[in-house]
Amino acid sequence: MSDEFDKQLKYNRANRFMSIKEYMEESDAGDFDSSDITFDVSVTIVEPMSWDVRKGSDDEYYDRFYLYICENVNMVGDEDHEVCDYEGFVYKHYDTLKQFGRDFWNKDVDKMSDDTFVYEWITEIHGFLAGYTSEPIYKDIYNRLKADDEKPPCARYEQFYEQEIKPYIDDLDYSRLEVYEDTIDFELLTPPAGQGRK
Repeated sequence: MSDEFDKQLKYNRANRFMSIKEYMEESDAGDFDSSDITFDVSVTIVEPMSWDVRKGSDDEYYDRFYLYICENVNMVGDEDHEVCDYEGFVYKHYDTLKQFGRDFWNKDVDKMSDDTFVYEWITEIHGFLAGYTSEPIYKDIYNRLKADDEKPPCARYEQFYEQEIKPYIDDLDYSRLEVYEDTIDFELLTPPAGQGRK
C-alpha cells in the first residue's frame, strides 16, 4: 500500500463507523476476502443466509460469534479494497483475548510481542469464522467478548487509541468540512449513540 492510501485507511478507522455487517447489507458484497489494516492477514467473510441466530441449534454460538465479529469489526476500505480493522478489534478486547490464549492456546501468550499477539488473533478469527473450532469454544469466546461490552476499555486499548486513532481524529480539517457540509455524510464522522470514539 502507498503511504497516502495507508493514511486514508487510518483516517477512515478514526472517523468512519461502518461495521462489516452494514457494509455487506449496503453493498451486497456477498462472500469476500478481507484484509487487516496493518497486518498481512486475510480473513474470509461468508455471506450468511440470514443474520438471525439459530437459537437452540447445534450452531447457535457459531452464529452468535459470527454476528458479533460482523457487528464489531469496522470496514476501513471500500469495495475495491475490502480492508477491515481487525487490529483495533483485538486491541479493544486485548485483556480478554490474552486470557483466552492462556486458557486454550499451546503458546505462551505472555511472551509474545503485541504485534505477534494481534497477528495470531487475526489468524484465529479467520479460523473461527471458517468453522475450525467446536460449539463450546464459540460459546466461551462469545460470552467473554460480550462481557467486555460492559467494561471500560482496557489499558492496552487506551494506549493503542492514543497512538493509532486519536492523531487521525485531531487531523480533521473542520474548515474543509464546512465548505462541503452539504455533501459530507456526517454520520460517518459521528459514532453511533452510546459507542463513543473509544
